Amino acid sequence: MDNKKSNLSISSNKNSMAEKKITGKEKEDKENIKESENIKEKKNTNKFENMNNKKNTNKFKNIKNSEKVKKYKNINEIGDIKKKKNNKDINEFESIKEFYKKYVVIGFFVVGILGTLFHFVYDWSGQMWFVGLFVPVNESTWEHMKLLFVPMLIYIMLGNLYIKRQEFMQSKKYKEKNRSNNIKINRDIYGYNLEIVNDRQDKNNELHQIGYTGLFGNIFGTWSIPFLFYGYKGILGFEIAWVDISTFFVAVLIAFAVQYHVLIYSYKKQTQNCGKTVLIVNLAQLFVFVLLTYHPLNLGIFISPV
Repeated sequence: MDNKKSNLSISSNKNSMAEKKITGKEKEDKENIKESENIKEKKNTNKFENMNNKKNTNKFKNIKNSEKVKKYKNINEIGDIKKKKNNKDINEFESIKEFYKKYVVIGFFVVGILGTLFHFVYDWSGQMWFVGLFVPVNESTWEHMKLLFVPMLIYIMLGNLYIKRQEFMQSKKYKEKNRSNNIKINRDIYGYNLEIVNDRQDKNNELHQIGYTGLFGNIFGTWSIPFLFYGYKGILGFEIAWVDISTFFVAVLIAFAVQYHVLIYSYKKQTQNCGKTVLIVNLAQLFVFVLLTYHPLNLGIFISPV
């Protein structure tokens, strides 16, 4: 009985040892499988991450390249726009210069002719006191300054009326053209209303430029008459009739030369304050002419040699 019990215990021990060996191997196998699975998972995650990184880098590169292309396109477009604007501005400036030249040349002849006629208007009117306020009433240097001042004021007003007339005719033509094409003028954003508003703004600016520069040149030209007259008389010591007449035309030339240069300098610049100042100076000059026509001061410039 004792032998049987010992055999049973030995066999049970052997079975337990076998089970332990089996379980140990299984654990090792399981651990190895887990490790291999972990390795595979790591490899897969690394591959996935690498793929994502590559995709992201490629996307980022593509985005960068597209942004660069867009930038270059925008730069080229901006460059083209600037070139077009510059060319347009240059062409516009050249055309406006031609207009200014014509305006100044015509003005020289108009003021020269009117000034010459104004020399005789007081006598032609039967020496009317009201006419004498704006034309010379004697042969003094002061009264001869009116020969330039008043005709140039008239020419400035005529020039402004001409520009306004051109504006009206252009707007009328545009309106008729759009009506003939059956376009809704009042509701067209890019049509008559907007274009005429912009055109009016340009014309108003042009009117202001021509007006204030003309008044500026008028002051220079008017006061250049006594400077020229007393200058040559002081050098020679006597008067010459044809030189007296030529000083008037030289003064007219000075007036329009000053206007032209100020026109070119002030093209498309904000000159509203300058315009107001020059207008006030001209109005003051006109008031002084009217005031001192029949109440001259006791100075050489007001004394008539005849």
